[in-house]
Amino acid sequence: SRHNPIIVCLQETNFPSNHVGKLRQYIAYNKNRTTAVHASGGVATYIKENIPQMEITLNTPLEATAVSVLLSVKLCICNIYLPNKNELDLTTHQELIQQLPHPFIIMGDFNSHNTIWGCKDTNTRGKTIEKFLLNNDLIILNTHSPTHYNIATGTFSSIDLHLSTPEIAHMFNWSAYSTLQGSDHLPIIISIDKAISNYYTIPKWKFKKADWLLYR
Repeated sequence: SRHNPIIVCLQETNFPSNHVGKLRQYIAYNKNRTTAVHASGGVATYIKENIPQMEITLNTPLEATAVSVLLSVKLCICNIYLPNKNELDLTTHQELIQQLPHPFIIMGDFNSHNTIWGCKDTNTRGKTIEKFLLNNDLIILNTHSPTHYNIATGTFSSIDLHLSTPEIAHMFNWSAYSTLQGSDHLPIIISIDKAISNYYTIPKWKFKKADWLLYR
């Protein structure tokens, strides 16, 4: 209620396989984990009802959703959760990204450490994601601020990534909450720079004033 977001992306929703959590005034798009013994994993994307939107059907084993929305510019929002126990496969991720219409943003819990996006160390998963970013010319919106608190070790890391295609990356402002709000992940706020987004308004044509003779 404080931020009244247009779009909400959640990871590790822990919904049962046939459940969709509802949020008033939002349309929900979700992918639940169906192979677990108990409810775990999963993602859910919520978009305001008054926003033009269309779900992108993904053919992927990954826990991911994609929705095309019309804001100040038309873009695709991809929400993804990559469990720490699952091995990262570049081929699977490449197949996913090829299904996303440009421009797009990918946001989610990658469970990958790399000093490039603010972690204190780089692990094998982080190197794989780094290669994925380079192969697809993706821009990291993160500002190196921590996004996750490890309760066991009492340390912070940056494992929640927000990636964008180059043509729209400059439009966004990224910030992390300073408090956990009851989770072990810090909420992330991404806003569109209004001054920049004005350049991306949809043109409206005044056909009645057209000089059709001159046009011909």
